[in-house]
Amino acid sequence: MNIQEYVRQLRALHEERDAVFHPNGPATESDLSAAELAIGFQIGDGLKDLWRTCNGAAYWATFFGVVSDEPTPCRFLSVAEAVDNWRERRKLTDEYEQEIPRDERIASGWNNLRWLPFAEFNGFSTSVMYDRAPGFGGADGQIIVYQHDPDAINWVAESFLALLGDSLEIIRREGFAE
Repeated sequence: MNIQEYVRQLRALHEERDAVFHPNGPATESDLSAAELAIGFQIGDGLKDLWRTCNGAAYWATFFGVVSDEPTPCRFLSVAEAVDNWRERRKLTDEYEQEIPRDERIASGWNNLRWLPFAEFNGFSTSVMYDRAPGFGGADGQIIVYQHDPDAINWVAESFLALLGDSLEIIRREGFAE
């Protein structure tokens, strides 16, 4: 699925269910270049293409559906919000204890400088991240999700574009944030 088709179907789902859908205007190439410079790695084309289409969305606009410990509707962050949260995550301690064994495709620890959050729910208690530092058998650019209570990091999709189809299905089935 491509970005334009994802946004088209997402907009139609919102309209069909009378749900809020307010994407921001597009990010500029300057915004994207500055973000990559700040975080120190390149962002994959799929995610950059979505930011080129819309630079995040209004707070309660469901943009992604992911499964952490349960299906969760998530808001798309602007480029600036993603970089700000990436900076905040660097300050966290990296004491790692996860009750459920972590998927080996995800590197150990709670923080990694090569994980970029791009969507969230409930003040980042769920944080969807673009992963440029996969674990054994993982794929560069895979999508992972941090969830709080119980604290865990789970594997979501092998790539950003692979996330899109699954995301629409979750939103169709589970609904929207309110």
